[in-house]
Amino acid sequence: MNYQILKNYRESRNITQKIMAKKLGIAHSGYVCVENGYKEPSLAVIKRISELTGYSLESLIYNSDEKEKESPIDELLAYKAVSFNLVKTLCVAPEAKRLGRSEIDIDDIALKKLNKMISALNVKTKKEYETAVNMRKKGFGING
Repeated sequence: MNYQILKNYRESRNITQKIMAKKLGIAHSGYVCVENGYKEPSLAVIKRISELTGYSLESLIYNSDEKEKESPIDELLAYKAVSFNLVKTLCVAPEAKRLGRSEIDIDDIALKKLNKMISALNVKTKKEYETAVNMRKKGFGING
C-alpha cells in the first residue's frame, strides 16, 4: 500500500494518528503499523482510507498519487487489490525484506507475480471466475 499518501493526508490536516485511527475504525496501534508500513490493512480499511482521502483503491495499492475520479469502487479491482495484498504479504515480502529489498521493489515483484498467476489461469477457471463475479453483481451468491 502507498503509506505515504496516508501520512501526507493526515499531516496536511494536522490530524493525530489517534484521530485517524478513530476515523478509520481501527485501533491506534493498528493505524501506526499501517502508516509505517509494518502491516497491510484489510480491504475494508483500504476502502475507508479511499473514501476518507479521496484516493482510488488503485492509487493506494499500487503506489500512485492519482486522485479518484468520483467513481464507485470496482468490485473486480477490489478483488485484485486483495489478491495483490495476499501475494505481497504471504509470497513476496518476507523473503524480499530479508534480502533488503525496498517497498517499491516488493510492490513491483508482487504485482508481476500476481499478473503471472492470473495469466496462468486456464480458460475454464477464468470463465468460472467471471461468472461468479457477474452473479454476485446481480445479487446471487454470498452477500458481503
